[in-house]
Amino acid sequence: MSIKFTSVPDKRLSASIDASSLTIKVSDILGWDGNALTSADFGTRLFAVLRNDSNTLMEIIELDPSTITSSSITVLKRGLKFDGDLTTEVTANKLVWVKNQTIVSLGTNPGQILNHMVQVIGDQTIAGIKTFSSLPATTAGNPVADNDLARKAYVDSVVAGSFPADRLVIAGTAGETITDGDLIYFDTTTNNEWMLCDADTASSVENVLLGIAQGAGTNGNAITNGVLLRGLDDAQSGMTAGDIMYASNTAGDIASSAGTTEVVIGIAKSATELYFSPRFAMMLTADQQDALVGTSGTPSSTNKFVTNDDTAENTANKLVRRKSNSNVTVPATPSASTDAASKSYADTIKTTYSVVNTTYDLTTASGTQDIAHGLGKTPKKVKITATTAGQSSDSTTNPFLSIGVWDGTTTATFYLDRSNGGSTKWGVDTTNIARYASDSVGTTSQVATISVDSTNITLSWTKSGSPTGTLYLIVESESNG
Repeated sequence: MSIKFTSVPDKRLSASIDASSLTIKVSDILGWDGNALTSADFGTRLFAVLRNDSNTLMEIIELDPSTITSSSITVLKRGLKFDGDLTTEVTANKLVWVKNQTIVSLGTNPGQILNHMVQVIGDQTIAGIKTFSSLPATTAGNPVADNDLARKAYVDSVVAGSFPADRLVIAGTAGETITDGDLIYFDTTTNNEWMLCDADTASSVENVLLGIAQGAGTNGNAITNGVLLRGLDDAQSGMTAGDIMYASNTAGDIASSAGTTEVVIGIAKSATELYFSPRFAMMLTADQQDALVGTSGTPSSTNKFVTNDDTAENTANKLVRRKSNSNVTVPATPSASTDAASKSYADTIKTTYSVVNTTYDLTTASGTQDIAHGLGKTPKKVKITATTAGQSSDSTTNPFLSIGVWDGTTTATFYLDRSNGGSTKWGVDTTNIARYASDSVGTTSQVATISVDSTNITLSWTKSGSPTGTLYLIVESESNG
């Protein structure tokens, strides 16, 4: 469907019509050049205006241009609305028109014709298929929304395979003045618009969506050509190919050295082109992620990572091992600069010792003897060294010596026997305590059991026979944590 805006001399009705007539006849069908008008002069739609000589009445009608003849012209619609409506017929607008007193203006400019025109400025929805005899041009940039038209440069990039492999661009609205090539972030905290990045301000570069402006933008207005989320940007300057580029402390800029908040944003392809891939060098490998769990459980608020400051060598953090009757407090942090340990691991290597020297008179003592170990907690191990020096002349040359260890798994039982031959020297059951004497185990037993708690080492003795001499006990106790 088409309209041609042809200039035609006014005509007059050569026959009167009433409100229901669907044909009209005009005085002639000649144009300004004196030649007869045809449908080709009007296209496929033709509107006309009927009015009286005093210009007090008017009716807009639509004619069939294919019926332009001197005999009659077919009317398609009568009494059209005066606001340019193309289809609605109004009964009140259909009038009676008198021969020779009615002016007929063919192809004039009623609202119906103006509605077929394209505005040069302003928004307008244009229906139908338009055929251009020359290619239209646009300076609006590349498409960023699904319904945007594409320029040749953009189409060429698609054919060359540069999208989506090389560029991911979306539409964006600026939250401040932005220029082409600026490093920007999407601000979700205030206005949901794109703002300039600044490595001085962590919230503008850390854990936010980063992009590079592909054109200019002002507060509240669209950014020309959209925002590059990933791919090749060509609006930079002064770079060196191969350099890692970072967010800069200058708002919107990038730099070859890290800003206050270190965020990698890409690699320089050339002095002006940047492979934009934010944070590409800041990801943990699978092995590194697995290592975070460590051997002491999943990291949490109570099982924190050890940092460089935690592992720095510090004299106050070095482990101390000494024998005393009091606890030894060991710092929870590792002692060497190369160490890395969780708190639970550090606790396992805190070791305290206690040493108690006492004597036990075999001739008089029996029952139970408590030996305070001084650890303040239940020992992990108890070591007992026993000797019978001073019992007889035989003991002087070959004294009895035994060593036993209680490891916390059961109550240890020590068997102390008189030796063969009736001497007063003491032997020991080799299944429990190593025996360092030449005599074999005798038949008369003295049984000693040991138990421990957070305060004492308890030695229980059952007397048998007539032992003599003194049993010297050297008790060493050890505790972890």
